[in-house]
Amino acid sequence: MSGQAASARMARISTSHGQIAVETAGEIGPVVLVVHGNSSCRGVFRKQMQSVIAKRARLIAFDLPGHGDSSDAPDPARSYRRSGLAAVAVEVLRALCIDRAIVFGGSLGGHIAIERPISFQACVD
Repeated sequence: MSGQAASARMARISTSHGQIAVETAGEIGPVVLVVHGNSSCRGVFRKQMQSVIAKRARLIAFDLPGHGDSSDAPDPARSYRRSGLAAVAVEVLRALCIDRAIVFGGSLGGHIAIERPISFQACVD
């Protein structure tokens, strides 16, 4: 295996929480959804997205509503809470036709990953 990094791809996904900016890298192996913390963006995972990790896993990073390149949430009271942000993650996975994923988050992203495990049950390990 060469040490060259995989190239990342960018997309926008329409969700009930707004337009979500999503970046993917890699095409084989387990799916890993990475979730950034508060007042941050998917860019905090740029080194991982561009590393050889993406040759062994499919990495997905996204900007939470109101962060990075994602739009503001149309219904702030619904979206800007942990359960709403967890719902965004599930909608992103479903839009990408992913039924199983490992979720990794830092800070708020970690809280989102464990906020409502039942929300992720059908699609997350």
